[in-house]
Amino acid sequence: MITVNSVKYPFEENSSLRKVLEDLNFNVELTVCEVNKNLVKKIDYDNFIVTDNDEIEVFSFVGGG
Repeated sequence: MITVNSVKYPFEENSSLRKVLEDLNFNVELTVCEVNKNLVKKIDYDNFIVTDNDEIEVFSFVGGG
């Protein structure tokens, strides 16, 4: 299990952060992520492998006027 924004989710082992975000319907291009209190650069989302018990905080940005 992983925790995303304080909610627990099952996940596939060896999943990249990008895959987890897409599976949870986040718009990857409009997010910033912290895993275990460490910021993960967007360019690393494909290579960052999520592991059991990871705590992920996803911040989504929305434009407006």
